[in-house]
Amino acid sequence: MTDRGDAGAEAFASVLAAAQAGARWACTRLWSDHAPAVAAFAAARGSREPDDLTSEVFLTVFDLGDQRALALIADLPADQRDVMVLRIVADLTVEQVAAVLGKREGAVKALQRRALERLRKKLDQTRTPDSPSNDSST
Repeated sequence: MTDRGDAGAEAFASVLAAAQAGARWACTRLWSDHAPAVAAFAAARGSREPDDLTSEVFLTVFDLGDQRALALIADLPADQRDVMVLRIVADLTVEQVAAVLGKREGAVKALQRRALERLRKKLDQTRTPDSPSNDSST
């Protein structure tokens, strides 16, 4: 049985891929699903042109060239994906993401931490380092 979160991630990934391939319906769907929250945030932060700023955010999203990175983010659970997109793509602070999503800052930090850990695990499965890591001080 497919988990609703998995189905949502798959749906988002396919809509995002279609948008990046130039499908107008997919761009429209991404816009209608996510633009209101971005515009509301911009307006709440005092933007004189929240619609223009929202357009800039979405142009950035549609121009991301690394399909693998987008696929990794799209595969996250919805709440983690929302946090990562707002933090990385929209370059919002934790406080700003909390305001957009209607969550506490601590919850946003926890979601981000879980998302990063999940991404690390996925990347570790595909990495084959040439030499041992020097990340530890031991």
